[in-house]
Amino acid sequence: MKLDKLQYQLDAVQAVIETIDENKIQASHPQANPLLHIEQGIDVKMETGTGKTYVYTRLIHQLKQNFNCFKFILLVPSLAIKEGVKNSIQSTGWIQHFRQEFNNQNIHLGLVSAGDFANKKGKRKQIPEAIREFCDSSQAEKNNISVLLLNDAMLASKSMTTDDYDSTLFGHLSSPIQGLAHTRPIVIIDEPHRFKKENTAWKNIVENLQPQLIIRFGATFPERSIGTGKHKIIEKDYENLVYELNGIRAFNENLVKGVHIQYPHLNPKQTDLIKFKITKVIDKSTLLFSQIGSKKTVEIKVGDDLGILDIGFKGLELDKDGSKFKLSNELYLETGMELIPQTFAQSYQEILLKQALDAHFEKEKTNFYREHLANHPPKIKTNTLFFIDSVGSFRGQDKQEKGWLRLKFEELLRQRLASEINKATGEYQEFLQASLQDIDACIAGYFAEDQQKKGDEAIIAEVDDILRNKESMLKFKHANGRWNLRRFLFSKWALREGWDNPNVFVICKLRSSGSEISKLQEVGRGLRLPFDENGTRLNAEQHHEDFRLTYIIDYSEREFAKKLIGEINADGGGLKTNSINDKILATLVENSYANTLAKAKGKLLLEDIIDEQDQILDIEKLCSLFPTTFVQKLQDGKVTGGEEKPRPKLKLNKDNFEKIRDLWNVVSKRYLLEFAKTQPEEIESLIDDTLAQVEWMAPSIEIKNLMLNVERQAMIHQGGYQSIQSHIGQLNYGQFLKQLHQRTSLSLNGLHQALIRYSQHNEVKPEYFNQHNIEQFLKAFQHTFIEKFAQKYEYSSLNYTASTSIFNDQGELVTELAQGLVGEYIADDIQRPHDQKYLYDRYAYDSEIEHEILKVQPTDEVIVYGKLPRKSIRIPTYIGGTTSPDFIYAIQAKDSQNIHLNLVIEAKSDNQRDSDKLAVNIQERFFKQIKHQNIQWHEITDIAKFEHLLKNSLIKEA
Repeated sequence: MKLDKLQYQLDAVQAVIETIDENKIQASHPQANPLLHIEQGIDVKMETGTGKTYVYTRLIHQLKQNFNCFKFILLVPSLAIKEGVKNSIQSTGWIQHFRQEFNNQNIHLGLVSAGDFANKKGKRKQIPEAIREFCDSSQAEKNNISVLLLNDAMLASKSMTTDDYDSTLFGHLSSPIQGLAHTRPIVIIDEPHRFKKENTAWKNIVENLQPQLIIRFGATFPERSIGTGKHKIIEKDYENLVYELNGIRAFNENLVKGVHIQYPHLNPKQTDLIKFKITKVIDKSTLLFSQIGSKKTVEIKVGDDLGILDIGFKGLELDKDGSKFKLSNELYLETGMELIPQTFAQSYQEILLKQALDAHFEKEKTNFYREHLANHPPKIKTNTLFFIDSVGSFRGQDKQEKGWLRLKFEELLRQRLASEINKATGEYQEFLQASLQDIDACIAGYFAEDQQKKGDEAIIAEVDDILRNKESMLKFKHANGRWNLRRFLFSKWALREGWDNPNVFVICKLRSSGSEISKLQEVGRGLRLPFDENGTRLNAEQHHEDFRLTYIIDYSEREFAKKLIGEINADGGGLKTNSINDKILATLVENSYANTLAKAKGKLLLEDIIDEQDQILDIEKLCSLFPTTFVQKLQDGKVTGGEEKPRPKLKLNKDNFEKIRDLWNVVSKRYLLEFAKTQPEEIESLIDDTLAQVEWMAPSIEIKNLMLNVERQAMIHQGGYQSIQSHIGQLNYGQFLKQLHQRTSLSLNGLHQALIRYSQHNEVKPEYFNQHNIEQFLKAFQHTFIEKFAQKYEYSSLNYTASTSIFNDQGELVTELAQGLVGEYIADDIQRPHDQKYLYDRYAYDSEIEHEILKVQPTDEVIVYGKLPRKSIRIPTYIGGTTSPDFIYAIQAKDSQNIHLNLVIEAKSDNQRDSDKLAVNIQERFFKQIKHQNIQWHEITDIAKFEHLLKNSLIKEA
């Protein structure tokens, strides 16, 4: 996984650095951090999937480089987070990345487990080696940073605080936590909402560990109450929030995937479900259930089967976990929760499994082929995650090798693979066939209970792949060349905060998570932007792809999308609270919602936006009442599905489209792109020029040198790195040529002869035949190809019409079009009531130059105008894919109702990217070659040029 330096991540690091006054730093003893003199903690809020671990790892390096801080304690709340952090920091890619960024600085990561404190038989009780190394490390080790990774339970254990060890730290301290405190550590807390200040873990940090600085990184922070009664306000418990990347910004700036919510579409009889609500806790062992829409109430005691309520619940027993009630399927219960018997039936879960497979294979094909992009980009591995109700349903019980849920899923997967194989071709068909031959290899599970199954090597391998070997799940092939089939993962809620996989594109929840869990936390396992098979992180805007997580839920949670949007919106601007306050009411009064604070509050109550306790019930509706200066808002289309409104549409003015039907008959024909006959010497020159641009590299790997220091009790210390040759990614000559041939369509013999010519003047080593140099060749080839052959092609009209976005299969105009096909934004500042000339009912645009063009009032001679939809005029490009111009202006002939000229406009800004320049050149060439007297194409880069063009076109006709 190749690491990027993303600007928002650098900004977060810089925000922390700027809080520290370098002039006030004081020296300390050699085994301790310098004194920073910071009176309060620092908080950094970053939404799930935006790279918190990378940011605080970079911050550690920056604090070392800027202020010589070199001792850090990382506190995490769970095993999954601990494993994720450990694997990231210790990965070769991260080590190399940060060594290059920070002048060979290196993190020595210490890990402490409960077994490290065990008093081994016949031996003295020793302080764990990781803690000893952390305390002993010195400022003299200039490039070394000591980081101790602990979970909250470890910090609170008696083993950390007792002082009966037979060894000491710093010569006189026999308590591990006192030794750690002596180093004046900087503590970094991951997932701060799990470290509430009233909890024991926080007190252990502040009172026992006594760090000089606490830096909290999280998407969610704990809450605190201010005031009492009606004046009580609940707000986030921030210390000193120096940087905020909230959910609104993460979604709106395309820093994470969008989310699409799905649930089974049931017929009217099925949707009229019986519901039971938990209305009261009667005593420590009894809950009162009420049937909604009925007076029926039933008391259920711990140990009772819920089949008493409804046959659909049969087999589920009421249980307890400490003071909390739960069902035997581990669903935790709270008063106010609604249970629907039908959602617990096996047949209903089968519906959800099928729906997940539909979503998976739709995305898998798109990500495998990526046909809408030119130049055969690398494939994207597609993974799907299932949250289920019990281990037994997957792993099996009573000596069964597999549970009923896994067997059902395997049956459905076999059926689906057989169907997809018949439709697939090439490599994807091979991938599917291999999947059908080895179904077990496609599936893996991770459950907390797996940690106890040390004897089962197959289960351990599954857990390692999911929990500790994230990168392997991004690759299509193993090192031995065999297909990497694993892509369907099953878990309970063990995979929550701290675990994600960037290539999870589908999450299917076959159980309710309960009302206490954040909706953003639920979808967070799949929000991170994906990586392609080469380990490159993909940017949605840069790659023109709509990366979207499909989240499948049961029918009982059908308002999930609305709640998710509400939760995201609640996190922005002035609404960082779950209840209203005087500031909110005053803002509503200022915006004419009501005349007084009391009336505003009463109106909110009447409209069911708040309840009698001032708690916000409908955050989305409340957000709509505020100006954007007070509250940020999630853009339309970032979260879709469920009960949400469909993506916005534009209505077509069919009469106006009919007026330019003649234009369509010309430009929507299929056109064959023919290259001029290329001479053999031109192909030779193309390959020779490409080879000359390749910076050949042999694969290598860096090995850590360890030195034994006898003077310090034979402790092992890091002694630098050396680079040695590696065979990773190396190919034999025939494989190298074959891959180049497949990726470029150049002949094998032509490539072979060119390499012979190249080797006569340059050294060509066998190590050069590797995957890295194939990618280097392809980049150089594309650049050289465009440079040499950009003008060597023609367009020839064919006798059939291309399918376009505004006509259906029968050649009829559609009645409406997705707004996104025309423009991302609506120009609300353009007011032209009853505009009979425009192509749609609203004015949509993508860029500022398009917005300026739309603002120009068309004159009487313009009888039809408008923004052209994407894929409406599909001009083939010589590097693959198509391009469409932006606008059409149909100008009426003098003294006639006929159109004398169709102005076709391509609008571009001055600072054009290479892809923009390519589109302009291709469109210009296309419209010149079709030579139609009524069609003129023009590139517009400023509004004055456009106004001049319209005026000249009219004058010329007059």
